[in-house]
Amino acid sequence: MDKKTINSSFLDKYFSYLTFLQSHIDKNDSDFKLFIKKNNNMKKVNPKMFIKTWYQYITIPYHTYIINKDEDYFINKDYECDSSQIAYITNKCKCVYNKLSDEHKQQLWAHIINLSKLSTLYFQKIPI
Repeated sequence: MDKKTINSSFLDKYFSYLTFLQSHIDKNDSDFKLFIKKNNNMKKVNPKMFIKTWYQYITIPYHTYIINKDEDYFINKDYECDSSQIAYITNKCKCVYNKLSDEHKQQLWAHIINLSKLSTLYFQKIPI
């Protein structure tokens, strides 16, 4: 699979991930709506930024925890030292995660694992 195809697939899955989160967040959460709007605008300007950011700030530091679905690690980790956008979306994810059924938790893990695998494939650094 070439990088353009991988990035396109990553973007589809990333925005699917945001939609999943949004479906489990208070409908009046204007901050998250604005976050999605900013992401959509950024997608038009710099579509590669998403996969690069995910890889740098999520896949590299948390690869093992993601692949192992280490719930305790993610729930107890303080993300405030991460970049502000990563901390924001990760904290939203944590809030949503705590309210999900087991089935929806597995769906959320699937989003995160797929995005991490695609970013790894794009950069070909960590075995998937």
